[in-house]
Amino acid sequence: MTNVTEATVGSDLALVRAGLARAQAITRARASPLVRAAGLLRCPERRALFDCTYAAMRIVDDAVDAAPRLPRRAVAARVDRWLTQAVAAMRGRFRPQPDSYEPALFAALDRYGGGSTIGPTPWRRLARALQTDVAGRKLATWRDFMTYAEGASVAPAGIFIYIIGCEVGRGSRTRLRLPRPPAAYARDLALFCYLVHMLRDLAPDVRAGLTTLPASLLVHTRLDSGRLARAVRTHDAPALLPLAGALLDKAARFRRRAAETLRPLEPRLDADAKAALASVRARYEATYAVLAADYAAYLESHGWGDAPAASARPE
Repeated sequence: MTNVTEATVGSDLALVRAGLARAQAITRARASPLVRAAGLLRCPERRALFDCTYAAMRIVDDAVDAAPRLPRRAVAARVDRWLTQAVAAMRGRFRPQPDSYEPALFAALDRYGGGSTIGPTPWRRLARALQTDVAGRKLATWRDFMTYAEGASVAPAGIFIYIIGCEVGRGSRTRLRLPRPPAAYARDLALFCYLVHMLRDLAPDVRAGLTTLPASLLVHTRLDSGRLARAVRTHDAPALLPLAGALLDKAARFRRRAAETLRPLEPRLDADAKAALASVRARYEATYAVLAADYAAYLESHGWGDAPAASARPE
């Protein structure tokens, strides 16, 4: 098995090493369920691929969350440049330029992502979701939310499924041999996790202006953006319970569907991959159980947290 620090194809060795170190620093600074699950993968090539893809998505997510403090046009341009570099890297064609964004990180992504069959599609979908955030466009319907979630949640989850299920070949190149695309296995689990994440962080997300709740759902639960903000500000749990109930019902449906979707995948995974997938599911299942048992009690115990949320998108 090739040592991940000895990559020489497609990018300068020193730059790849620096980029991989940068990616590892970004992932280690997070305690997200995905990062913890990836820690169970003993294959160094899989870990390098995870570190590079996760870190590359994390930096643009953080840039977008800083958008309220920066001109929108500048942030939108940053997302566009990020996407151009990500697409090039996933095709093994990224070449650092003097004005490149995080050139070392993208050199590492070029080495490991470019040696995969992930392709540019998940990156394009994430960029579309991020540009929705940058532009401040509100989601009107549940269909709008689902379209947004394809980029914000399903795209990164599909990459995770690729990583835990891929085979590693010569030169650290990877490929996936599954009857369906990775996003097809990831979708229901990703949406379940996203809704749990939204419910868990509802109050701090509302305070930070980071919610992605569609207007139609708020109307259905006798809320609008003003009433929602007021309910959070005044700790009015009863006003939020219809919304929480609607989100829990939708989460429960995705949870049941995820169990069915993932059943044929699990026999195709090795022991480390099974452990990683089980780790993600267990963490979100445990949080879901707490939220579903008594959402008002959850809010009163710690859900009203005054600290602003880091991101409305799952980590």
